[in-house]
Amino acid sequence: MTKNEYDLIVIGAGGAGSTAAGNAAGSGKRVAMIERDKLGGTCLNYGCDPTKTLLHTASILYHAQHATGLGLRIPQAKVDWEAVQAHVRQVQDTIRGGTLEHARAGIAAQGIDLFMGQAMFTSPHEILVNGEILRGKRFLIATGTVALIPDIEGLAETGYITNVEAVSLPELPKRLVVIGAGPIGLEFAQMFSRLGAQVVVLEHGKQPLPREDPELAMLLCSQLTAEGIRLEFGAEMRCGEVNEHGKHIHIHGTDGKEEDLTADQLLVAVGRRPALDELNLEAAGVQYTKEGITTDA
Repeated sequence: MTKNEYDLIVIGAGGAGSTAAGNAAGSGKRVAMIERDKLGGTCLNYGCDPTKTLLHTASILYHAQHATGLGLRIPQAKVDWEAVQAHVRQVQDTIRGGTLEHARAGIAAQGIDLFMGQAMFTSPHEILVNGEILRGKRFLIATGTVALIPDIEGLAETGYITNVEAVSLPELPKRLVVIGAGPIGLEFAQMFSRLGAQVVVLEHGKQPLPREDPELAMLLCSQLTAEGIRLEFGAEMRCGEVNEHGKHIHIHGTDGKEEDLTADQLLVAVGRRPALDELNLEAAGVQYTKEGITTDA
């Protein structure tokens, strides 16, 4: 094989892609791996690991603040957001097995060639990354998902964050509006509420967690409401201006009631979609829909 020819080219260095690349390299195959963002994928950098760390921290704070019923008197329990963020980064480095530089060294030690950049197919067996053409006998597309952004009037102009920004905000918001009452939205809502933010959750549907048992979902809502989180269902919304007071959101409720909210941050959490936009899959002859790549049995 020439320098840029591989038995397998893996697109995406998350849990799936890195595991597959390591297995193939361990079997004696010549492997390349392409990543456009951070090694470790969504789970390590923007999903499971930082959010569960933040949830654990928020839970400790919440129980410390509500410990009087146990006969405990904790005089001061408050958030040092900068220190919390440092703890999250430490957890990520531990799970990764070191810093990003250590991770790169580990990949190289497995005999995998790592390319950092956006991948784009130019033919069924050729892919372009950073102006360089790589040729592969086989490709594994393991690009995962990205946040789905709803078509809401004024949303782009007002500005919003997703889970990517939410786990590493430079400042803890005092007022947060969460769009979406699915698992991601409710997880962030409780986390930020327990850390001290005033939280409102807006859901277009009639109930939270639509894929879960309705009775259990409503029981969860009762708990969240008891913790001070406001939940609005069947809500239509549009975003307004941004000024020194914050981001302005207009709500039209199911009962016809009109209301204006102001928030420091607007978190979009209405679901996920496949991260396939930039791959130019047509050039590779790969069929796909908005649901993902079409596969056989």
